[in-house]
Amino acid sequence: MIRYALFVTMCIAIVSASTPLVSAVIHQDTAKQESDDAPIEIFGLRIGRDTLSKSESLQYIDVSYGMSTVDRQGFAKAAEAMPSYRIRFGTENRSVSATTNIMRSEQSGVSLDFLNATPLQGDATTGPSTRVSMWSLSFDNSTGFAYDLGGDASVVLSHGGGGMWGWLDRQSMAVTDTQHVVDFGRAMRFGERSTAGVTVRVGSAFSIDMNADWSLLYPRHQFLQWATSHIVEGIADGIVTTLVKRAGVKSPGALPILHFLLRNGVAAGFKLLRTRDMNWPFNSAPPLSVITYRIGFGMAF
Repeated sequence: MIRYALFVTMCIAIVSASTPLVSAVIHQDTAKQESDDAPIEIFGLRIGRDTLSKSESLQYIDVSYGMSTVDRQGFAKAAEAMPSYRIRFGTENRSVSATTNIMRSEQSGVSLDFLNATPLQGDATTGPSTRVSMWSLSFDNSTGFAYDLGGDASVVLSHGGGGMWGWLDRQSMAVTDTQHVVDFGRAMRFGERSTAGVTVRVGSAFSIDMNADWSLLYPRHQFLQWATSHIVEGIADGIVTTLVKRAGVKSPGALPILHFLLRNGVAAGFKLLRTRDMNWPFNSAPPLSVITYRIGFGMAF
């Protein structure tokens, strides 16, 4: 969790350092609005007289590599990192405001992940180490806002998430971890994922993606408790989204950073609450928690 928070903080620092125009944009846009008597709506925000200068729909594909840590309440010690591979594809809609140079990116896609087998637990007193591989299929949606750096280059700060199905392939198990792993059986299990991402676009077609994923895989799916838990999260996320939009009215240039920080913060907070009870606030079994830091390359066409 600490490393997940540090990743989000680091991304904000990198973007702030690499885009010195942010402060100028905020000041300029705020001054324009104060002197503008006829604002209109852009992305649902009344932020100026301008109209959208560009809107387009694209398809994308990206591949990435990262390192994952797998843990569950009851494991004897922290898991070792394992290599993770992903291929993702889907559709993207981009629209840009000519006044603020802020682009909105909405992606909907499917991703296939493979976590390679690596020791998780165990020592000489507990028998062989637990070794698992994990396949997962997820359906993700993400929303991000970007700063246009000129020359078709941009930096996108995004928040995303969705449902997933995972399958564990057990190769060996430490004595102390047997039940913690057997709970998931050898069948597909339902779960959820949230992603905090920073994408550097080089031209309109190519991108470098850096993100942190937090996935929870459930040993069983209790629909009513799960739905109630996510309604609570949805309310919290809706409140934060409303606050971000209102802040964007006065400082449109701050919208990407605020959206990235606050919405990912809410998602990470609820993931943390669910590491003990998968259907928090209800008492329930702990899920399998997988945190992944990855870097990849994408192409849009």
